[in-house]
Amino acid sequence: MTSLMSRLVLYTGEHFGRFAVLLFVLPLFCPVLLWLLLLDRRPLAVIAGGVIAVPATMLAFVLLIGALFAGFRPSRVEGITRESAPKLWAVWESVAGKHRASRTTIVLSSDLNASIGEERPFLGLLGRRAILTVGIPLLAVTDEKAFSAILAHENAHLKNRDTNGGLNLAELDKSFDLIFEYAPPGKTVSGSLFYWILAPLSYSLEREGIRLSRRAEIDADRHAAMSGDSYEAARALRSGRQVLQ
Repeated sequence: MTSLMSRLVLYTGEHFGRFAVLLFVLPLFCPVLLWLLLLDRRPLAVIAGGVIAVPATMLAFVLLIGALFAGFRPSRVEGITRESAPKLWAVWESVAGKHRASRTTIVLSSDLNASIGEERPFLGLLGRRAILTVGIPLLAVTDEKAFSAILAHENAHLKNRDTNGGLNLAELDKSFDLIFEYAPPGKTVSGSLFYWILAPLSYSLEREGIRLSRRAEIDADRHAAMSGDSYEAARALRSGRQVLQ
């Protein structure tokens, strides 16, 4: 039963993102409907059923709040401006194009790596926003050609739209975080109940995220090879390994 529920949540999470919480919301309203039907007919049953119906109602509304605000809240990341890193922006613009570059936030990190992700703030009404993270050590060990090849690999993730499944799961995970902000487990009945329901699914969600990431990397490598950047990407990777040794 847990395995079936995990697969169902993962499938809806990959395709519908934060709206996968409706799988939990709809069943939670069933006790409430039954409770309302018995309101005039079975007063004693209503009093006893309130122990289940009231927490179920609270949890259902908390889930809806989490799903809603997960779509409104953008990531709190501060990117670098074009004036502070004109060469970096120029390389990214040459790889991704002006339109995609204009909707990108570039963030520097201390990792020897580069990665890209997407988000849809404000329920996606303003489109998608790409967040490109570039490690400062990576800039130090690669020349412009090798670095362009690496950015071509990251741009391939956007072109292949293989960030979709990961983006949707990330939105679902974000909605769970917001739910626990409004209803902390151990402090609220609804939060504790949802934590108890969600606990068996956590491992499956993590494993599916790893699988999606691995598949996305293979597809992006294939795209880079087809675009003629495979040699430069391999050279950049070898340079990074030499630094780590």
